[in-house]
Amino acid sequence: FCEGIGVARSSNEVCIKNEVLEHYLRKELNDTAERRFAVVDPVKIRILNFEKYGRKFVSVPKFPQNLDKGFRDLEYTDVVYIPKQKFRLEKKKGFKGLVKGGRGRLLFADEIECVDVKFDSNGEIDEVLVEIVPKQESEEGKAEDEKRRKLLATFVWVSSTGTFIDPFCQH
Repeated sequence: FCEGIGVARSSNEVCIKNEVLEHYLRKELNDTAERRFAVVDPVKIRILNFEKYGRKFVSVPKFPQNLDKGFRDLEYTDVVYIPKQKFRLEKKKGFKGLVKGGRGRLLFADEIECVDVKFDSNGEIDEVLVEIVPKQESEEGKAEDEKRRKLLATFVWVSSTGTFIDPFCQH
């Protein structure tokens, strides 16, 4: 860290920009902290055809930049949660997320397509109904799938069986 920023003193104070400190923190954590998924302010996603195409676990790298450090199995269920900010009812210019009638991808899992939205009695989104888009079996189809998947918005998600923590609770 010190070699990277160079150490100079001005009035006995060392001043660095927050962005520089954050860069070095990220660099250190990339090598030492296993990745976990977290969703703040979630929206419920129900996968309608999960029984046909879903699987019980998804293999997720512990360190995405270094796959040699291993993988862990993440439980995958017919109900998952994504950040609410990643879903809209209508497509707007510049929005990179899931919209009604549109497609997206659950990180390390499946491509999904939004088929409907359910609302609660207050008119708020209760749950988003999606279907897994089946993978194509032919070599041409696989190449087409991979090309399309790279263009889709990708979402971090947590399973309905995951641990939920209220970030606003008072301890």
